[in-house]
Amino acid sequence: MLPSPSLKKALNKMEIDQERKAILKALPDPLTDKEICTAEKNFCKAVLGIQKAGASLVQQRRMRAIFERKRKVTKAEEALAKREEEVKARESKADAQHAAFTKSRLEAIAGADTPSAVAAAMSGMQV
Repeated sequence: MLPSPSLKKALNKMEIDQERKAILKALPDPLTDKEICTAEKNFCKAVLGIQKAGASLVQQRRMRAIFERKRKVTKAEEALAKREEEVKARESKADAQHAAFTKSRLEAIAGADTPSAVAAAMSGMQV
């Protein structure tokens, strides 16, 4: 036997009422004015905290970038100083070799007793 239309409506209404009661039970109690004010303050504090954290993160990234650039500049300056020292060392070595060569030529010229020996010593030839 099929239920009557009024019985169907009553059953549907009971199901809806039970669902409504379950939903109302699941909802939290309404907040008081004081609780609303506290909740708003807490929300604002949370938002400010997130903003501050974001700002500090950005600042840390900027500082890290500045530090990395300074480190690159320092490394470049150290490499340049090293190259300059190497150039100075090569120049002083070349100067010392030139001075030794000049000294040996002068000694050869001073030790030469004939004009042909002097000419040979000046040209760097052995007598």
